[in-house]
Amino acid sequence: MRPMREPVIAVVDDDTRVLESLEDLLESAGHRVHLFKSAQALLENPAFGEIDCLISDIGMPAIDGFDLERLARAARPELPSS
Repeated sequence: MRPMREPVIAVVDDDTRVLESLEDLLESAGHRVHLFKSAQALLENPAFGEIDCLISDIGMPAIDGFDLERLARAARPELPSS
């Protein structure tokens, strides 16, 4: 039986303080976390292919959270949505 991989959470926000706070919170709960300062940074990163959960700010420059959800869903339809 193959060992289960620890889930990976991606957090996207243009505010460094929010990123750091969420990283501390999620890691203290035992999650692996990847931080991104923009939607573009996430979409261009190879780690995008391994994330299991996406937490995103809505109001970001260039690509906002709603557009990021649409783009992420197109590229990774298996990602959960709420």
